Amino acid sequence: MRLTLLICLFIVGLLKLQAQIGYQLGDSIAPFSLPSINGIDWQLEQSPQGCIIVFISPSCPIVEMYIDRLQALHREYAPKGFPLVAVNSNYPAISPQDSLSQLKAFAAKHHFAFPYLWDHQQALARAFGASRTPQCFLLARDEQASLRLSYVGAIDDSPRDASSVKHKYLETALMQQLQTSPIQQSYTRAAGCGIRWAQ
Repeated sequence: MRLTLLICLFIVGLLKLQAQIGYQLGDSIAPFSLPSINGIDWQLEQSPQGCIIVFISPSCPIVEMYIDRLQALHREYAPKGFPLVAVNSNYPAISPQDSLSQLKAFAAKHHFAFPYLWDHQQALARAFGASRTPQCFLLARDEQASLRLSYVGAIDDSPRDASSVKHKYLETALMQQLQTSPIQQSYTRAAGCGIRWAQ
Protein backbone atom coordinates (compact mmCIF):
# COMPACT_ATOMS: atom_id res chain seq x y z
CA MET A 1 0.00 0.00 0.00
CA ARG A 2 2.77 2.39 0.96
CA LEU A 3 4.73 1.52 -2.20
CA THR A 4 1.66 2.24 -4.33
CA LEU A 5 1.25 5.63 -2.63
CA LEU A 6 4.91 6.49 -3.21
CA ILE A 7 4.62 5.54 -6.89
CA CYS A 8 1.52 7.72 -7.26
CA LEU A 9 3.25 10.67 -5.61
CA PHE A 10 6.27 10.16 -7.85
CA ILE A 11 4.08 10.20 -10.98
CA VAL A 12 2.25 13.35 -9.82
CA GLY A 13 5.60 15.01 -9.18
CA LEU A 14 6.82 14.12 -12.65
CA LEU A 15 3.66 15.55 -14.23
CA LYS A 16 4.07 18.80 -12.32
CA LEU A 17 7.75 19.00 -13.27
CA GLN A 18 6.89 18.36 -16.90
CA ALA A 19 4.45 21.26 -16.84
CA GLN A 20 6.98 23.60 -15.23
CA ILE A 21 9.95 22.93 -17.54
CA GLY A 22 9.92 25.34 -20.43
CA TYR A 23 11.43 28.56 -21.71
CA GLN A 24 13.54 30.50 -19.25
CA LEU A 25 13.86 34.29 -19.07
CA GLY A 26 16.00 35.54 -21.94
CA ASP A 27 15.41 32.45 -24.10
CA SER A 28 14.67 32.86 -27.79
CA ILE A 29 11.14 31.68 -28.62
CA ALA A 30 10.77 29.20 -31.46
CA PRO A 31 8.19 30.11 -34.15
CA PHE A 32 4.81 28.49 -33.68
CA SER A 33 1.37 28.48 -35.24
CA LEU A 34 -1.91 27.68 -33.48
CA PRO A 35 -5.54 27.80 -34.60
CA SER A 36 -7.70 30.50 -33.10
CA ILE A 37 -11.16 29.58 -31.85
CA ASN A 38 -12.45 30.96 -35.16
CA GLY A 39 -10.37 28.46 -37.13
CA ILE A 40 -7.83 31.00 -38.40
CA ASP A 41 -4.21 30.10 -37.68
CA TRP A 42 -2.21 32.64 -35.69
CA GLN A 43 1.56 32.67 -36.18
CA LEU A 44 4.15 34.09 -33.82
CA GLU A 45 5.82 35.84 -36.74
CA GLN A 46 2.75 38.10 -36.94
CA SER A 47 4.28 39.99 -34.00
CA PRO A 48 6.87 42.36 -35.50
CA GLN A 49 7.89 43.87 -32.15
CA GLY A 50 6.58 41.50 -29.52
CA CYS A 51 3.42 40.27 -27.82
CA ILE A 52 1.86 39.26 -24.52
CA ILE A 53 0.94 35.58 -24.35
CA VAL A 54 -1.64 34.97 -21.62
CA PHE A 55 -2.93 31.52 -20.74
CA ILE A 56 -6.60 31.79 -19.73
CA SER A 57 -9.62 29.55 -19.21
CA PRO A 58 -13.37 30.15 -18.90
CA SER A 59 -13.43 27.52 -16.14
CA CYS A 60 -11.22 29.68 -13.88
CA PRO A 61 -13.00 32.34 -11.79
CA ILE A 62 -9.76 34.32 -11.40
CA VAL A 63 -9.57 34.68 -15.18
CA GLU A 64 -13.10 36.11 -15.19
CA MET A 65 -11.96 38.77 -12.72
CA TYR A 66 -9.13 39.79 -15.03
CA ILE A 67 -10.94 40.01 -18.39
CA ASP A 68 -11.53 43.78 -18.28
CA ARG A 69 -7.91 44.38 -17.32
CA LEU A 70 -6.69 42.16 -20.15
CA GLN A 71 -8.91 44.02 -22.61
CA ALA A 72 -7.49 47.33 -21.38
CA LEU A 73 -3.89 46.08 -21.74
CA HIS A 74 -4.59 45.03 -25.32
CA ARG A 75 -6.17 48.39 -26.19
CA GLU A 76 -3.23 50.26 -24.68
CA TYR A 77 -0.29 48.23 -25.92
CA ALA A 78 -1.35 46.64 -29.22
CA PRO A 79 -0.90 50.00 -31.01
CA LYS A 80 2.56 50.21 -29.42
CA GLY A 81 3.59 46.87 -30.89
CA PHE A 82 2.66 44.50 -28.06
CA PRO A 83 -0.75 42.93 -28.71
CA LEU A 84 -2.25 40.50 -26.25
CA VAL A 85 -2.78 36.92 -27.41
CA ALA A 86 -4.85 34.61 -25.21
CA VAL A 87 -4.31 30.85 -25.18
CA ASN A 88 -6.42 28.03 -23.75
CA SER A 89 -4.49 24.85 -22.97
CA ASN A 90 -6.85 23.00 -20.64
CA TYR A 91 -7.66 19.45 -21.69
CA PRO A 92 -11.38 19.52 -22.57
CA ALA A 93 -11.98 15.84 -21.77
CA ILE A 94 -11.15 16.68 -18.15
CA SER A 95 -12.55 20.21 -18.20
CA PRO A 96 -15.74 20.36 -20.36
CA GLN A 97 -15.92 24.14 -19.84
CA ASP A 98 -12.83 24.34 -22.05
CA SER A 99 -14.35 22.72 -25.12
CA LEU A 100 -14.12 24.70 -28.35
CA SER A 101 -17.80 25.65 -28.23
CA GLN A 102 -17.41 26.97 -24.68
CA LEU A 103 -14.33 28.98 -25.65
CA LYS A 104 -16.27 30.59 -28.48
CA ALA A 105 -19.13 31.43 -26.13
CA PHE A 106 -16.72 32.89 -23.56
CA ALA A 107 -15.00 35.08 -26.14
CA ALA A 108 -18.34 36.28 -27.54
CA LYS A 109 -19.68 37.07 -24.08
CA HIS A 110 -16.71 39.33 -23.35
CA HIS A 111 -16.30 40.71 -26.89
CA PHE A 112 -12.64 39.72 -27.14
CA ALA A 113 -10.67 42.17 -29.26
CA PHE A 114 -7.59 39.93 -29.17
CA PRO A 115 -6.90 36.48 -30.67
CA TYR A 116 -7.91 33.47 -28.60
CA LEU A 117 -5.87 30.39 -29.51
CA TRP A 118 -6.81 26.77 -28.88
CA ASP A 119 -3.82 24.75 -27.67
CA HIS A 120 -5.84 21.53 -27.49
CA GLN A 121 -2.71 19.35 -27.72
CA GLN A 122 -1.12 21.38 -24.88
CA ALA A 123 2.15 21.70 -26.81
CA LEU A 124 2.44 25.46 -26.36
CA ALA A 125 1.76 25.32 -22.62
CA ARG A 126 4.50 22.71 -22.24
CA ALA A 127 6.92 24.73 -24.39
CA PHE A 128 6.40 27.81 -22.23
CA GLY A 129 6.28 25.92 -18.95
CA ALA A 130 2.86 27.42 -18.24
CA SER A 131 1.17 26.06 -15.14
CA ARG A 132 -1.69 28.42 -14.24
CA THR A 133 -4.46 30.58 -15.62
CA PRO A 134 -4.06 33.47 -15.91
CA GLN A 135 -0.30 33.45 -16.47
CA CYS A 136 1.56 35.96 -18.66
CA PHE A 137 4.62 35.66 -20.88
CA LEU A 138 5.99 38.89 -22.38
CA LEU A 139 7.95 38.42 -25.61
CA ALA A 140 10.07 41.16 -27.16
CA ARG A 141 12.43 41.32 -30.14
CA ASP A 142 16.10 41.94 -29.48
CA GLU A 143 18.62 43.72 -31.70
CA GLN A 144 19.02 40.55 -33.77
CA ALA A 145 15.22 40.42 -34.31
CA SER A 146 14.81 37.29 -32.16
CA LEU A 147 11.77 37.14 -29.93
CA ARG A 148 12.90 36.58 -26.36
CA LEU A 149 11.09 35.96 -23.11
CA SER A 150 11.39 39.04 -20.91
CA TYR A 151 8.69 38.65 -18.24
CA VAL A 152 6.80 35.71 -16.72
CA GLY A 153 4.06 35.73 -14.12
CA ALA A 154 1.11 37.64 -12.76
CA ILE A 155 -0.77 40.57 -14.26
CA ASP A 156 -0.82 42.48 -10.97
CA ASP A 157 -1.01 41.95 -7.21
CA SER A 158 -4.81 42.06 -6.72
CA PRO A 159 -6.67 39.35 -8.67
CA ARG A 160 -10.04 39.86 -6.96
CA ASP A 161 -10.19 43.67 -6.84
CA ALA A 162 -8.84 45.90 -9.61
CA SER A 163 -9.31 48.99 -7.43
CA SER A 164 -6.86 47.60 -4.87
CA VAL A 165 -3.95 47.02 -7.26
CA LYS A 166 -0.67 48.41 -5.93
CA HIS A 167 1.76 46.75 -8.33
CA LYS A 168 0.99 46.37 -12.04
CA TYR A 169 3.69 43.80 -12.73
CA LEU A 170 2.96 43.13 -16.39
CA GLU A 171 2.30 46.75 -17.34
CA THR A 172 5.45 47.92 -15.57
CA ALA A 173 7.46 45.33 -17.51
CA LEU A 174 5.83 46.52 -20.74
CA MET A 175 6.67 50.16 -20.05
CA GLN A 176 10.26 49.31 -19.22
CA GLN A 177 10.50 47.20 -22.37
CA LEU A 178 9.21 50.06 -24.50
CA GLN A 179 11.74 52.38 -22.89
CA THR A 180 14.47 49.80 -23.63
CA SER A 181 15.21 49.79 -19.91
CA PRO A 182 16.09 46.67 -17.93
CA ILE A 183 12.98 45.00 -16.53
CA GLN A 184 13.37 45.34 -12.79
CA GLN A 185 11.00 42.50 -11.85
CA SER A 186 11.01 39.92 -14.61
CA TYR A 187 9.33 37.11 -12.66
CA THR A 188 6.33 37.00 -10.32
CA ARG A 189 4.19 34.13 -9.13
CA ALA A 190 0.91 33.83 -11.04
CA ALA A 191 -2.23 33.37 -8.95
CA GLY A 192 -5.11 31.40 -10.40
CA CYS A 193 -6.17 27.91 -11.43
CA GLY A 194 -3.86 25.08 -12.42
CA ILE A 195 -3.81 24.04 -16.07
CA ARG A 196 -5.68 20.75 -16.46
CA TRP A 197 -3.36 18.32 -18.20
CA ALA A 198 -4.21 15.24 -20.20
CA GLN A 199 -3.40 12.17 -18.13
